[in-house]
Amino acid sequence: MECLWEIGGVSCEVIRGGTIQVGETILLLDDNHGRRIDDGGKLDAFYVRPKARSAKQVKEMMEGKKKSKEILMETDKEGLLRLQASYESVGLKY
Repeated sequence: MECLWEIGGVSCEVIRGGTIQVGETILLLDDNHGRRIDDGGKLDAFYVRPKARSAKQVKEMMEGKKKSKEILMETDKEGLLRLQASYESVGLKY
């Protein structure tokens, strides 16, 4: 995760689409930041580079992951199995 942090791409909301040409100016509207965003209730630590997280943040994220797993086990066991399989396909454990 650490080595991919800077190359994850750009995440943005396009208000008005179109084609951007070389030399054109792009305007970033900062006044609406966060008002229309629903991140699913992610903890603030999710947005912190992994090596910069405090021990408390790491613990909170681990607890959140455990809670999510318990909820999925009760509500969508098949989905949980797919999630686990996708993690395992790249050598990770969920």
